[in-house]
Amino acid sequence: MRLAREGDRRSWNDFLGRLPEASPLALFEWRDILAASYGPLQRYWIAERSGEIVGVLPTYISKGGRRPTMYSLRQGMNAVDDQAARALLEAAANEARSLGCHAALITSGLKVHDVAYETERRLTMVLDVSVGERALWDGFRQKTRTTIRKGIKGGLTVEWSFGALAEFFTLYSCTMASKRVPTLNRRFFDELVRRLGSNTRIFVVRKDAEPVGAGVLMVLGDFATYVYQGTSARHLDLAPSSFMFWSVALRCVNEGVRLLDLGESRAGSPVHTFKTNFGGAPRELGYYDLLRDPGARYGTSDSSSRISILPGLRDRIVDTLPLFAKRWVAETARKRGRIV
Repeated sequence: MRLAREGDRRSWNDFLGRLPEASPLALFEWRDILAASYGPLQRYWIAERSGEIVGVLPTYISKGGRRPTMYSLRQGMNAVDDQAARALLEAAANEARSLGCHAALITSGLKVHDVAYETERRLTMVLDVSVGERALWDGFRQKTRTTIRKGIKGGLTVEWSFGALAEFFTLYSCTMASKRVPTLNRRFFDELVRRLGSNTRIFVVRKDAEPVGAGVLMVLGDFATYVYQGTSARHLDLAPSSFMFWSVALRCVNEGVRLLDLGESRAGSPVHTFKTNFGGAPRELGYYDLLRDPGARYGTSDSSSRISILPGLRDRIVDTLPLFAKRWVAETARKRGRIV
C-alpha cells in the first residue's frame, strides 16, 4: 500500500481500463482538475500485489466545517477483490484520523466489497446500450417514446462540441442554483476539458438558435457516464430532458459503448422513475463511512445535495435572491463539502 506519485498516472489509468466497469470519474487526471479549481489536500492510494496494481482509491479533504472531511471521488474506489479494498480503506481511515477528520466517506464503483466499515448501499441507474439503436427504442415505454418525439417534431437539434462549453455552463449553473444544489465553478469545467478532453463529450440542444439544454458525457473504454446537465425553463413542452437522454444514448451506441451510467437516484423518486422508463437498471454502489462504528445509524451529511445556510432560513433566504446571487451562493456552497 502506498501513495500514488506523478509517475503512476499511466499505470493508474491502465488499471482502470482493464476493469470491466470502471468509471471515468476515477481517472488520475481528476487530481489535476481539483488542484487547479479548488486546491484541496489530496491523497491517492494504490494497492499492489506482486508488483501489480490491484486497487486504487482517490481521496481529497474538504475543510468546509469545523473539522475536515475526507471524500473519495464518486465511484472512486476500484479494487480487484475484497482484500485489496480492505487495504485501501484501512489506509484512508488511518490518514483521515491523523488529519483530524470528523468523517471519511468513500464511494465504490459498481462492485460493492465486503469490508468491516459501515456501508450504505445506494443505487445508480445503468443502461445497456450495446443492444443498438433499434432495440433501445423498442425497449422504451410508449410514454417515453412519445416525449422524445415531441422534441424531434418540435425541431430540437443537438450539437456535440467543446465550443458549447459556455452555453452548457450557463444552463448547468442556473439549473443547479434554482434547485439550491451546490454548483461547480467554471474553472473546474475548463480544467475538465483541458485534462480529460479525450474522455469528455459536451453537447448543447437548441430550439432554432436558442440553447434549451446541455450536458457532459464522459467515456472510459466501453463504459460511459452522463454526469452533468442543465435545461432552460423555456420550451419545456418539447421535453428537452428526454431528447437529451436519447441523444446521449445514440452517441454511446455510435462510439461502441456497452454501458451508460445515468446517475444515482433514490428508488421510488421521480428521477428514478424517469431513468427506469429509459431502460435503466439499478446497480448498487457502496458508500463506506470509515470513521463510524459498524452498526451505527448511517447519517453523515453529504452536503453536495442541498445548500445549507441557516436551518429554517435557507429556503426563505435563497429563494428570494436574484438568479446571479443564487449562482454565487451555489458555487460558494460547493467549497464546503463534497466537490465531486
